[in-house]
Parts: sequence; C-alpha cells; structure tokens
Amino acid sequence: MCLSVTMASLRSIQLIVVTFVCTSIAYAGGGQSMSISSATAQGLSSATMSVTLDSTAPTEGYVVAVAYDDSQTTVSNISTAGTATESNSAELVVTEILTGGFTIGVVLDAEDPFDGHTIPAGTGQTLANITVTPGAVVTEETDVSFDFEDGTLNSP
Repeated sequence: MCLSVTMASLRSIQLIVVTFVCTSIAYAGGGQSMSISSATAQGLSSATMSVTLDSTAPTEGYVVAVAYDDSQTTVSNISTAGTATESNSAELVVTEILTGGFTIGVVLDAEDPFDGHTIPAGTGQTLANITVTPGAVVTEETDVSFDFEDGTLNSP
C-alpha cells in the first residue's frame, strides 16, 4: 500500500487528502491470490482498506501478515463483519495489531462437528476490513507501503 498525501489551498482553508494504494499481491498455490484495496482519507480522518481473495478452489483458512511504517500511519481496527469470512461462518478468527504491522489468522471449520465450512471459489471476495488513520498532517506527498510479510510479524 502507498500512502499519498496531497495538500491544496482552497482560499484560506487547507484540504489534506490521504490515499492508500495497494502495491503488493500475495499468491498462494492452486490459483489463489490475496490483495489489499486502495483507500482515500482527508486530513487525519480514517479510511478502510479491504483484504480480498481470488481463488479457484474452496478456502479452508488463511493467515495474513502485513507490515507498514507505523510512524506514518496506524491501524486501529481489523474486522471480518460483513465479509466472506463472516458469511461463511468462520469458527476461529484471531487478529492482532503489532508494532509496524498486523496479522489475521482464520480457520473456517475449527470446532466439532466438522461440517465443511469453507469460502467458496470466487474473485474479489472480501476477507477483512482494515481501518487506517494517517499519523500526521504533512505538506507534501508521502508514501507508506503496506506489504505482505513472511516470518517477521509474530506467529499468527
């Protein structure tokens, strides 16, 4: 993800626009891929980015680890409400906001009786929504990368 901040003067009022743009996509085997959507916020207002899944087979679970520069922005909430994760009755959802990143771990069918909960194959399926807030108002465009990371953020 990139965090771009543009400042434009409108008479005596200043308008700050913050844009979060996805720069990375994670590929898993078997035709599965995850991405993070773009988002825009003004000033220090929050914005929501979505983690999405494209898959050619049912998904039984997933782990997402994303790193970012927390001196430039913060993640304040990770939610699966209203997503494919929730609508397909995920039984175990663990989210954690860490210094410089966040993790999401999901198992769709974790409890007895094991009755085959999965996220069916499909494209653009939202797995989670991430609330992001710029850390400061800046006077020039600033990029903050949100990248999928392996082996650096805890053990979700």
